Amino acid sequence: MKIESLNSKTLLVELTKKEMQSYNLTYESLENCPDACRAIKDILSQASPSKRRGGVLVEALPTDSGGCFFIFTFRGLPRYKLKRTDWAARFEGCDDLLDFISALSRGNFGKSELEIYLMNGKLYCIAASPTETLSRVIGEYSFGFGEPETVREHGKLLKSLSFN
Repeated sequence: MKIESLNSKTLLVELTKKEMQSYNLTYESLENCPDACRAIKDILSQASPSKRRGGVLVEALPTDSGGCFFIFTFRGLPRYKLKRTDWAARFEGCDDLLDFISALSRGNFGKSELEIYLMNGKLYCIAASPTETLSRVIGEYSFGFGEPETVREHGKLLKSLSFN
């Protein structure tokens, strides 16, 4: 387990695939796994042994190797809340975006909801809570990432897509 303090209220914790397996977890199962709350509390107690008052927002992002990044933000919330994070991938041009969409249509990535935006002359594709496999494909075809909230607020929605 790798632990990094991002600021006074936020910790970044990386678990390997083996560590995720020791908790009987996968990225895809985080929201519906009965062991998830117990595992997250255990991870948090190891990452931040000092007692913190209030609640914690927990965000999760898959790693390329089958592990997971957890972002713990101490916010004074009344309880733990797990949120699978949306990704906003940036594409340099239409060809790159079309190659990515073509790869999606050929693969089996589970149900995927995508939104295509134009912002500051760049194309962005927001993937809502992508699966680990979809995250890998996004990484292969994209040229960077943006904040989904910023893209949604300031970008122009061009198209919404669904894949099964």
